[in-house]
Amino acid sequence: MKHLNFNTNAKSYYQLIVILFLTTNYANAQFQNLNVSKETGAQFFQESGRYYDQDSLAQALLAGYKSLYVAQELEDEQLMCRSYMRIFQAQYKGESYQMALSTANLAVAAAPNDTLRYRNYYNLGLAYIRLNRPDSALYYFGSAYQYFLDVKDHKRVAQCLNEMGLAYFYGNDYVTARKYYAELVDFATAFELPNYIGYGLNNIANSYISEGKNDSATHYLMAAIPYKSGRGLFTTYYNLARVSNDPYPYLIRAKDASAATLDGVDLLAVLQELRRYHSGDSNNYYATAIADLVMQRTTNTAEIVAGKKYELQAIEHAMKVAHLKTERSQERKRWIVGTLTILITFIGLLMGGAYLAKRKWVPELMRKRNEMLEYENVEMMRTISQLQRL
Repeated sequence: MKHLNFNTNAKSYYQLIVILFLTTNYANAQFQNLNVSKETGAQFFQESGRYYDQDSLAQALLAGYKSLYVAQELEDEQLMCRSYMRIFQAQYKGESYQMALSTANLAVAAAPNDTLRYRNYYNLGLAYIRLNRPDSALYYFGSAYQYFLDVKDHKRVAQCLNEMGLAYFYGNDYVTARKYYAELVDFATAFELPNYIGYGLNNIANSYISEGKNDSATHYLMAAIPYKSGRGLFTTYYNLARVSNDPYPYLIRAKDASAATLDGVDLLAVLQELRRYHSGDSNNYYATAIADLVMQRTTNTAEIVAGKKYELQAIEHAMKVAHLKTERSQERKRWIVGTLTILITFIGLLMGGAYLAKRKWVPELMRKRNEMLEYENVEMMRTISQLQRL
């Protein structure tokens, strides 16, 4: 099976998933005979991560919901929380941020320990940033930052610093953003986290680009290059081309850095810009590369619409099962409580009736006591009347 590449059109694909959730009827095939065990739960969990790494988000979601189903059947809180986290990853990468936020909240509620709870606080922050709620994002990032600092989880501390800087960056507070990025660079240097040194330097450069300070941006982009590889290196070279007076060398390096993955909107822009510098056969080379890239993106879009409905149907059923499972459990509990209440009431009535049947003298005794009290009351009133006449 060919996996779709989501770098090109993740948002439109995920919107298609949401549209088809209520228009498909794939209810029984995926879960009817599912083997529920710790082994299958672990298998589905690992599959979800593998599909996520391959950018096959539909299959990642399906495997994540299967993992969640097994976790709920086994009442395995750890697997339940981690399954929600897998589902969050796919939703977030598919740019369905409101759904990702809901899933992160479910993961927090299911977290069996502080580490998983604060990892999901971090995920909540990611979703809130994308939903343009930086204050909420900063609260959750700040809480996660303090926890991971206390437990000396250096990588997650670095992640929190980076995202807190991004929260200020998206709020156009570039000065405060740079403070967090600078702290990230210092922290990552101290604890030998080279990837995060690169992230910090690159993000400082982005803040200067946003302010139109190209010389400062160039300085930090050049400093980030030794810490970059793959798509990160491509982006760094492309940004250098944007701020340089001589963009051509950086465009060539950007193209070479992405040679293994000829996709994406940024690469298309690089090829189009490079074509302007060439004529003749060289120009034809870039024209062909651009045409191939456009065709690939068009083909992916066609596959999204025509060839992947079964995946969407499976996801729709997985979501229904995952949510209906809880509802059915609650319904069973309500039925049991209601039945027990009726049974206890019925038994009480039977026991009460049997008691009264055996103790028929009780009502008779009460009648006689009432008659005696009434007689004594009459006698008392008569005595009082006689005393008043005297």
